[in-house]
Amino acid sequence: MILPRTHSTIGIGVAGGQFGAVLIQGTHPSARIADAWVLDRAEDKPEPSEEEVHRLACVLARRGLHDRPIHLAVPRALLMPGVVEAPPRRSEAPREQIARAQLARMFHVEPATFELALWELPETPNRDAPSNLLACGCSHETGQRLAHRFEQAGLFLASLVPGELAAASLLTEPTGPAIRAVVNVGHLSTHITLTSGRGFLYERMLDGVGGAEPMHALMDHIGVTPAVARRLLTRVDADRQPAVARASHSIAETLASEVAAAFDFAEHRWHGLTPGSAVVTGPFARIPGLAEFIAARTAVQTEVCDLTTHLTCSPRARRALLRGGLESAVAAGAGALADPMEAAA
Repeated sequence: MILPRTHSTIGIGVAGGQFGAVLIQGTHPSARIADAWVLDRAEDKPEPSEEEVHRLACVLARRGLHDRPIHLAVPRALLMPGVVEAPPRRSEAPREQIARAQLARMFHVEPATFELALWELPETPNRDAPSNLLACGCSHETGQRLAHRFEQAGLFLASLVPGELAAASLLTEPTGPAIRAVVNVGHLSTHITLTSGRGFLYERMLDGVGGAEPMHALMDHIGVTPAVARRLLTRVDADRQPAVARASHSIAETLASEVAAAFDFAEHRWHGLTPGSAVVTGPFARIPGLAEFIAARTAVQTEVCDLTTHLTCSPRARRALLRGGLESAVAAGAGALADPMEAAA
């Protein structure tokens, strides 16, 4: 099938044992997911292998899409995220240079060896205090290695995107001062982001807290395979299965407590901002009881939402999306067409 040539981009992401790609056509805010593919992976590694990129290139070539720009959601394991201090925005000091030096010290690398993206965090009441910036670095070595891997397969890697931050920016509320929590539940970890308006407030990765925990509990208790355990946890009616609910209780409590703690931190740091809503997304967003636990602990409206909620999908893409594993790919592709979150000057 050859799709008509329109303004389009391809988002790619890796998630657990899956390697996903989505074709997004149109421009923001009317972009649509025209097609999607999920490829099973032999190994769960942070970046796609040469063989996986070659398989994707074959899929795209058969559809006449091999020349489309590709945006790769880079797993956190390949990034250098952190919060750094810089002089106030009104200062004439070299803020990016100062931020770069701090991030380099945090990760024990040379300042000139990585690309850097910065987002301004809101000022505290003390206007003379240093500004806080959310920083994310990616080494030149990683970028060049990935670009070469895609180039060897005849594909053009247009950008590397911090997957979790891209997902959070797509699910934020563009207006109002209320705080919104985006809880991205992955296989081995969960990423919590707080946003307000069009800006980030807070981000934290909880390693070891993800869908793998209830998956293993189900495998032990009822003797199912990993694939069956994953399907049980991610289906729409998962909360109706008593064994699934019991296996999910611990992680639901843990994540509800973490979201409540994040809201408390933001309220104390930025007076005048109050919790407004929470959204649970990611491949394990439908873990039974999770949204309910968060709503009970934080007293805010909490919904389960995937990244396709505000994007139309072709029937073919919808079938692929139901398999899961495509959240980061959607974030990378749609993020390339959407308005970015406010960046630091």
